[in-house]
Order: sequence, then structure tokens, then C-alpha cells
Amino acid sequence: MKIQRFASFWDELTAMDKQSIEEEKKKLAANEIEKTNLLNDYNNNYNQQLSDYNNLLEQQQKNIDTAAQTQKETQQKQTDYNIGLINQNKQEAQKKTDSELGNAYIDYQKGLNQFGGTYETLASQGLAGTGFGKNSEIAMNITYQNRVGTAKAALQKANTDYDNQIQQALLNNDAALAEIALKQMQDSYQIALQGFEYKNTLYNNKLAYEKDINDTYFNRNRALNENIRYYEEQISQNN
Repeated sequence: MKIQRFASFWDELTAMDKQSIEEEKKKLAANEIEKTNLLNDYNNNYNQQLSDYNNLLEQQQKNIDTAAQTQKETQQKQTDYNIGLINQNKQEAQKKTDSELGNAYIDYQKGLNQFGGTYETLASQGLAGTGFGKNSEIAMNITYQNRVGTAKAALQKANTDYDNQIQQALLNNDAALAEIALKQMQDSYQIALQGFEYKNTLYNNKLAYEKDINDTYFNRNRALNENIRYYEEQISQNN
């Protein structure tokens, strides 16, 4: 009877140890599920933050590109407008020159007509072919040629000035467009740099969190596994 009761005692201890082992294993399984859920929740939140931030960066880049395009279009319209005004001035200068040339010719013809009447008077007086008549005709021709030459020279100078103004406007436009493009590039670079720093910080935080979780549950599981080995040793000793 004593031997039987003694065997029953060790059997009960072994059963208790086995039960303890099962409970520790359940805790191990629960820990694994809990750790997985924590990591999954964090990764889902991480991916959502990353997606939202990427959308924000994309919208910011669109805003930069839209603003730059608007500035470029405005600058180009202003340049086109300025060049249009200069071309109008060129056309006005051409009209004035044409008018001056026409008036010079008309005055010249009037002079010739007047000279014709005077020539007839001189002829009736027996003075035709004299130096007086010839000099008058030469003087009128010189006056006409001088007016034509002056008008054409003024037009040429005006056209040169206007062409220079157009060239300067184009150069200013190129410089302004280049400045807009440079600022666009700098703003884009700044956004990209901020994005890299933010994502890098976000990723490092993710690594730190995962390491902390893994370390925490590793230590918990190690303690549970040590308990399991202890109970297994107890069972072995019981047997």
C-alpha cells in the first residue's frame, strides 16, 4: 500500500508538471500571436503614414510645377506683349517715314511746277538757259534728296533701336524663365530632401520598434522555455 501511494504521489507530480508545460506552451503561442498582431498593426500604420506622406509630396510637387508653369506663361505673355509694342512702334516709324518720303516728293513736284511757271517767265524775258534757272532746279533736287536721305537714315536708326529692344526683351525673358526654372528645381530638391529625411526617420523608428518588440517577446519566451525545461527535468526526475 505504501509503495502504491508513493507511486501515485509521483504520478500526480508528473501530471502537474505536464499541465504546467502545456500552460507555458499556451503562453508561448499567445505571445507569438500577440507579437505578430503588434507588428502587423504597426506595419499597417507605417504603410499608411508612408502612403499619406507620398501623396502629400506628390501634391506639393504638383503645386510647384503648376506655379512655375503659371509664372512662365505670365512671363512669356509679358514678353510677347512688350515685343508687340515694339513692333507697333516699328510699324509707326515706317508709316512716318513713308509719309515723309511722300511729302518730300510732293513738295519736290510742287517746286518743279512752280519752277516751270518761273521758267516760262524767264523765257519770255530772254533769260531761259541762264544759270539762275539751272541753279534753282539743282537746289530743289538737293532739298528733295536730303529729305529722302534723312528720313531713311532716321528709319534705319529707329529699326536698329527697336531690334535691340526686342533682343533685350528676349534676353530678359530667357533670364526670367531660367530663374523660374531654377527656383522650381530648388523647391523640388528641397521637397525631395525633406521626404528622404522624413521617410528615413520613419523607417528607423520602425526598425527600433520591431527590435524592441522582438527583444521583449524573446525575453518573455526565453523565460517560458526555461520554465518548460525545468518542468521537463522534474518529470524526468519523477520518472
